[in-house]
Amino acid sequence: MFHLKPSGMPVGISADSRFTTTTFQLEIGDIVVAYTDGINRKWKTGTPSLGDSEGLRIFCAPAAVRTPQQIIKRILDEVSTFADRLPQRDDMTLVVMQVQDDCHV
Repeated sequence: MFHLKPSGMPVGISADSRFTTTTFQLEIGDIVVAYTDGINRKWKTGTPSLGDSEGLRIFCAPAAVRTPQQIIKRILDEVSTFADRLPQRDDMTLVVMQVQDDCHV
């Protein structure tokens, strides 16, 4: 499991923004989970967040037996439970992709 650390300004803030890049090889069956900080941000004062990606790592660990749709549902269900059904406080973006065996480069 690779965890890419955020760096630089948020995407879209400035047309002149520069970003670092990372390259790695994806294999058939690999799953990529990308999300904004609204997914793992602290929801209630005094309550630990899903934070530092450790909580999300737990939901994705058995990902080999899950579809991207199931991973999305599980993460969003947990975020909703964790937030105790409170209104959303930050934007949330979650993208889950899986490399298929019939994928051609």
